[in-house]
Amino acid sequence: MRRILAAMILLLVCLVCTAAIARETVTIIDYKDRPATIRGAARSQERVEQAILAATQKLKWTIAEQSAGRLLASQSWNNKHTMLVEIRYNVSSYSVVYHGSTNLNYFAYGKAGPEIHPAYNDRVKALIDSIDAELQRT
Repeated sequence: MRRILAAMILLLVCLVCTAAIARETVTIIDYKDRPATIRGAARSQERVEQAILAATQKLKWTIAEQSAGRLLASQSWNNKHTMLVEIRYNVSSYSVVYHGSTNLNYFAYGKAGPEIHPAYNDRVKALIDSIDAELQRT
């Protein structure tokens, strides 16, 4: 009887700890039609692409697919979590939108739209900030 009680207490503690570690999901933030402001240089789609590629490389994103005006970029960590974004760009703007994920608690039917682990939004925001900084350097 003591073993059963000890096992039940251990199970309860594990469940409580797991719930405490797991973060609630948040609404996915897509960044659409952000201005591709290039400082002091003639604007071109190639310069926007170069800035995006430099930003992805700095933050250790992997380009999964590339075509004119479109990139698929992925980032993985802890050999467990993966996220995939689509980056569309032209001479005057760029967009970064959700394209897929693994082990990030994606839920398509959240209160305000699709939801995901907050790490997704944090990492995409860091990418946006890096792209904007690279555009200013170009």
